[in-house]
Amino acid sequence: MDTPPVPPAIVRSLEACGLKSTNIEWTYDVLLKAHVATIAPAAKADTKMFGCIREVAKEGVSIDFADETLAEQYSDFDDAQWRQSVKSDSIEWLRAKRHLTGLPPFASGDNASSFSAKIERFCGFEPGEAIRVLDPTIITLRNTSPRQLEDTRSGCVMHALIASDLDEHGIMFGFVGNAASQRSQ
Repeated sequence: MDTPPVPPAIVRSLEACGLKSTNIEWTYDVLLKAHVATIAPAAKADTKMFGCIREVAKEGVSIDFADETLAEQYSDFDDAQWRQSVKSDSIEWLRAKRHLTGLPPFASGDNASSFSAKIERFCGFEPGEAIRVLDPTIITLRNTSPRQLEDTRSGCVMHALIASDLDEHGIMFGFVGNAASQRSQ
């Protein structure tokens, strides 16, 4: 298979971020079907460039840094930006469905179980019907398919959990595969 050439517009975009393009190594990841830009220390990247670099990544290029510290910092930055985007999308979904008003906050004294029950009742479920508390710090949805998430009640639960800043209270929300979910029952 021939490797597609790196689009010159992407190279120019990285240069516009302040990087020296001669210090970026380009490879092609067959599984991702995307170019990978590995930014060498000589490219003079710093954390102030992360926003610009992340915008370039949206053009279909995967970004990596040869410097491990910078790579970790970029990964943390990218993750935080992604989480904020997902949260904003969930808030907008709740607003559009008229579920934002009355959304229960995580109150002092709440734990994963009590907060999950509040969200389930808010979205029209009985406590324990839509959310599984795997342990005091991890919650997931019960047997939910992508089609079910289009349903207003199930979508309400998912978006309410995403919008609720659970991580600030030491609780993680995520999807657990069916096999793993069955093992933890």
